Amino acid sequence: MCAYFGVRPRRWVGLLDKDSLLLKLIENEQVIFAEYLRNSFYTVASGNAHFIKAGGVSLPRGACPDYFLYCPKCVEIAQSLVFHDIPNIEMCITHGVELVTQCPNCQISQHWYEAQLFRCKCGFERSTANRVARNFIPSVLDPFQFPSIVEEVRCKYISAKICAALWESRRHANNQDYCDLPIQVIDYIETTLTKQVAQYPGFIKSLHLAPWSQGGSATIFWLADRALEKIYVEGQSCHSKDCCRLAKVDRKSALKALNSTHKCNAHPCMHFVRRLPAQALARA
Repeated sequence: MCAYFGVRPRRWVGLLDKDSLLLKLIENEQVIFAEYLRNSFYTVASGNAHFIKAGGVSLPRGACPDYFLYCPKCVEIAQSLVFHDIPNIEMCITHGVELVTQCPNCQISQHWYEAQLFRCKCGFERSTANRVARNFIPSVLDPFQFPSIVEEVRCKYISAKICAALWESRRHANNQDYCDLPIQVIDYIETTLTKQVAQYPGFIKSLHLAPWSQGGSATIFWLADRALEKIYVEGQSCHSKDCCRLAKVDRKSALKALNSTHKCNAHPCMHFVRRLPAQALARA
């Protein structure tokens, strides 16, 4: 439509807003079609492109990428979903397929207002692009070994809540399906903590929750705490001989172990204690 009407916006907000020039041009041609489009367009806060709404749902900063992203399955059925505009989504939540960002044939990324839905400008049929399966939920990793996974879970939960809200706002009355992405994130947290407790049975609760409090949000910490309540067993010890529950450390040795750049030989388990947060030492 941009090409047909000769519209070339400086910013995407100038085109997707309900008061855009494109809609006014279409309205002159076909009033009913323009009204249908207006219901699907975004609501943009006056003077601020960072606050936009789709169906009453606020989208985060960075929504609507400059370049056209697409799911080959969506193109095949002539769709371009609003979910693709969510920042860092990187996949089609409807089909579980990785979004294509560059043409597999010419390796070019097109501005979305210049791109056609079905074909790249080089002639490549978008629906024939490889359909790479992609999971919304990441692989289960130990947050003590990979602390960045907690931040990733936090971002996933934000995206999941937005997707669920958009799904409900645009779901037809006869469609009984629902978006379960938030539930998937919650299940992921519970699975991760179950493995965490099994691997470190001697850790106290505050130590188990330490990575979730440092890298996540208040909501993620609350979800982790709730999950831990179901599976935590008090008074267990780690399977290795250097469990912090068995460590006997005086204050002077503890401070030296935590702050010194030299190894402490006061006790064999001190090499292990040097790597532990203060919660473990308080318990010991």
